[in-house]
Amino acid sequence: MVVPRRHLASLTSLAPQDEDEADVRALLAVVQRVAREVETTYGAAAVLTNLGTYQDSKHLHVHVSSGARLR
Repeated sequence: MVVPRRHLASLTSLAPQDEDEADVRALLAVVQRVAREVETTYGAAAVLTNLGTYQDSKHLHVHVSSGARLR
């Protein structure tokens, strides 16, 4: 799981201007690095974030995993 240092409620609540851009860029850079490592190690990677009622933790976070496909 990748979590930004500064609180961001969810992907859909990000500020439309530059306010959250640096944090989102940093988050995605880490997600990319972790996903690349998982894909290299296991042959596949899934990247997922939840929104709305699917989001148990009200803080933006991204899951990077490998294993059985989610359906």
